[in-house]
Amino acid sequence: MLNKNVPFIKNALSIPKYLSIKNMSAGTVAAIICCTGPVLIVITAAQNGNLTTSQTISWLFGIYFVGGLLGIIMSLLFGQPIAGAYSIPSAVLMTQAITQYSFNEAVGAYLIAGSLIFIIGFLGWFDRLLIWLPSELVMAMIAGSMIHFGTDMIKSLSTLPLLGTITLLSYFIFAKIFPKIPPIIGAVIVGFTLFPFLAQSSSKMNFTFEMPAIWMPDFSLSAILAISIPITVMLLSTESAQGITVLKDEGYQPQAKKIIMISGIGTMFAGIFGGHSACMGGIMSALCASKDVGPKETRYVAAFISGVWLVIFGLLASLSLSFILLMPQSLIKLIAGLALIGVLLKSLQRSFHGKQFQLGAFFTLIIAMSGVNFLGISATFWALIGGWIVSWFLEKKDFKQRISSSTVISSKAA
Repeated sequence: MLNKNVPFIKNALSIPKYLSIKNMSAGTVAAIICCTGPVLIVITAAQNGNLTTSQTISWLFGIYFVGGLLGIIMSLLFGQPIAGAYSIPSAVLMTQAITQYSFNEAVGAYLIAGSLIFIIGFLGWFDRLLIWLPSELVMAMIAGSMIHFGTDMIKSLSTLPLLGTITLLSYFIFAKIFPKIPPIIGAVIVGFTLFPFLAQSSSKMNFTFEMPAIWMPDFSLSAILAISIPITVMLLSTESAQGITVLKDEGYQPQAKKIIMISGIGTMFAGIFGGHSACMGGIMSALCASKDVGPKETRYVAAFISGVWLVIFGLLASLSLSFILLMPQSLIKLIAGLALIGVLLKSLQRSFHGKQFQLGAFFTLIIAMSGVNFLGISATFWALIGGWIVSWFLEKKDFKQRISSSTVISSKAA
């Protein structure tokens, strides 16, 4: 017999009792957001790397199926609105990195990233990492890596002047008139609806179901430095940090160590399918943890529902990909750029919001933007290294202040 006192089983059995329109809507909206704009970023990366259809399908399956599965497991295990997803900044990183390494080398790098995340969670080094690697530098690296999505968004208007302009205007209209609906959803609906009438399809209609494949890893030191380390840093400093902070603000007591360890296992599991990460989703968890979702003890249901939708989307990855590939590439770039506006703005704001680590953040930003490739290692790694060295030599007082303030906070918490 099932032991109904086990938290996982107890929370699972409580779903019918706690199910409501509010948590169903929140979970569905969180999933829609994850399955619209961000998926175009992954597809853009796959196209940049000239990946095969099978590789792209496996990538999508890895991040969506495994990410959704993590959301289901963590929401039931902890009884908290912990939504599963994948690291969007890391997907942005891969739009450039995938062009410099083979798909199998990327798979090897994902497995190493998952291992590093698991080890950091197991050893409890999460807080130390955030102290010694300032968020200003991490956010500057993210901003520099994704800035090309903004410029590509503008360039796409010259290729698709009518459809592009209408899609862009729909984003602004939804943001102004329907503030409760994420504007990217409006842009996707309008762009995808009108493209058959205003633009030519990029490919022939071919809706066939294809199973994902498991890919053998190749381990390359340069790929580990350029992919594994940045993914580890991005996942911990953005998704995990944001999600855990949101849960604390809403009155929950998240078990950060276990959440990070599970994210490491999920990233390794997604990696064997070619997925770059699977983890706690910061933005999606924030949506599911909102007071608007309902009573505090019922909000985990929203994360559970979001996870179910992502699992379904991952299982249907081949059909979803077939539909998206019908779109003109310029439209995909336009919507991908719109999807990243919020992330890009937040990255820039957090990079230069105060007086600390400003020189380091500036050099991190411009190195990441440069796309420089030195010793076969891409710019994201050199951006972190270069920015950190600049801060260590010229802004050492900022490190001392950050360590001092962290010690005070820890002592008060104790």
